[in-house]
Amino acid sequence: MTNLKKLHSKTLYGYGNADFRRIHISLPAELADLLSRQYPNGSRSRMISLAIIERLQKIEEVELESVRKELGDFLGVE
Repeated sequence: MTNLKKLHSKTLYGYGNADFRRIHISLPAELADLLSRQYPNGSRSRMISLAIIERLQKIEEVELESVRKELGDFLGVE
């Protein structure tokens, strides 16, 4: 299981306005908002960005479900 804190602190490197910018990820939704303003609709960079966001959301959902299950097992709740 990937640690949520590690996911929270990952840094992506993106290209915009002729300089590299560091984008700190706190939530996939926050990243989606940032990238939707960064890249125009239909651009290759935007499609790649959306794929990254989708993957992060899936990872987050799987981890949250795993945490819920572990906590439920620990507390004896289903």
